[in-house]
Amino acid sequence: MVEMSTPTVSDRVFAACDQLEAAGERITVATVRKQAQVSMQDASEGVRAWRQAHAQAQSVPEPPEAVARALNGAWGAALTAARTEVEHLATEARQAQEHAEAEAADLLAAITETEVSRDEARSELERIRAELTRAQAEQQQAIGKASDAIQARAREEGRREQAVNEAGRLRGELDEAKERVREFQDIADQAKAQAQQDRHARAQAEAETKTARTALTEAEISRDEAFSTLKDCRADLTKVQAERDQAVETAAQARQDQAQEKATRQQAEAEVAQLRKDLKSSREKLRKTDTETKSLRTELSAAQEEIRTLRD
Repeated sequence: MVEMSTPTVSDRVFAACDQLEAAGERITVATVRKQAQVSMQDASEGVRAWRQAHAQAQSVPEPPEAVARALNGAWGAALTAARTEVEHLATEARQAQEHAEAEAADLLAAITETEVSRDEARSELERIRAELTRAQAEQQQAIGKASDAIQARAREEGRREQAVNEAGRLRGELDEAKERVREFQDIADQAKAQAQQDRHARAQAEAETKTARTALTEAEISRDEAFSTLKDCRADLTKVQAERDQAVETAAQARQDQAQEKATRQQAEAEVAQLRKDLKSSREKLRKTDTETKSLRTELSAAQEEIRTLRD
């Protein structure tokens, strides 16, 4: 199955131009746009391209060289006439294109004006809706205020009745307050009498306090004397402790000296023992030396005797 290719925008525009030309109708951007179902810009560019291609297809070719030589004059006149016709057609094509572009511009302006009018109508509709909403809100607010006024009047009447009841209650409380004032007056009289007794008791307490302060002063003096004695005792104790520490230190030093002296004595005894051992060894060596000396003297005497014998 052979797939049919979808015609492009340019193909549709060219086909529409060919159909309009075949029908003998005027080729404009609006008619081509309507028939080809394309945008205004595509229709304008397509019509311009079709006219250029159509003008190139209708251009007169150069005559052959043989014909030019044979019919030089006639061919030149015909060529001039043909070129004039082509230029005339090109001028008409340009004028038609300019006219089409003007129509397209007018159409775009009309569309723009229509869109502006539509936007203005929408804005006006939105404004009317906003005013309607505001009017409804004001109506609801007025209804609410009226309802509040009715409720306020009812509350005011209730408050008036409540005020009458409150006045009666306040009169009763005033009577009770007067009775309480009388009771408080009695309590105040009793308080004055109690205050007189309290002042007398306070005077006695002040006298006792003065006596106690005197005793406290004497006790503080005794305490200071005791503190002074205690301080002296502490000083004596400190001296005794210092002397004791010094004695302990002296005893420790004496013990240390005694231990050192004992160690020195032991070391001296060890050295004496070693010297005795060395002396004994030296004496043994000396005895051996004496023995050897005697032996050598004997040998020397014998040798001398032999020498004398040999001399004789």
